[in-house]
Amino acid sequence: MDSTISQIPPLDVNCPLGITNSAEELANIHRTSVIRHAELLAGPQEAKTKIIAYFSELKTFLEENHYKGCPYSNAVASSSSRDKAILKEVRDHKEFIREFLTALCFEVATSERAARTGDLIFLLYSGATTESQNLKQSWPVESAIISVNDLLNEEEALRAMESAIG
Repeated sequence: MDSTISQIPPLDVNCPLGITNSAEELANIHRTSVIRHAELLAGPQEAKTKIIAYFSELKTFLEENHYKGCPYSNAVASSSSRDKAILKEVRDHKEFIREFLTALCFEVATSERAARTGDLIFLLYSGATTESQNLKQSWPVESAIISVNDLLNEEEALRAMESAIG
């Protein structure tokens, strides 16, 4: 593993997985997640390194938890559409992750492209999580890491070109 990546504190891989029917449990997981994400954002690594490390930690998280997936996705999938409290927790958390990735993208991509790039990376993250859970395999996350790396390399090149132009 890259020594820079190993300097980033690990994700909380002990957070409750499986299916929860409690909005309170999801809120507790989210509070832990907020602290973890703030630490990651404040770290000295470059944004690209942080994003790639985030995906690498996802792979570890899924493998160590037998590919049970995202507790938020699992909760909303198993809840009633009338369970507004769970739906609110899921939406709030997913939007938080999207904003986190977008914030990092503003350090890599041009300001005009950062939000779109953040959305693309969020969708790769979510899709890789879901497909790893469905297939009980790591290759979706591994493929997403390659795609994210390629995307961020392109964004860095565009940003450098725009800076050179003026």
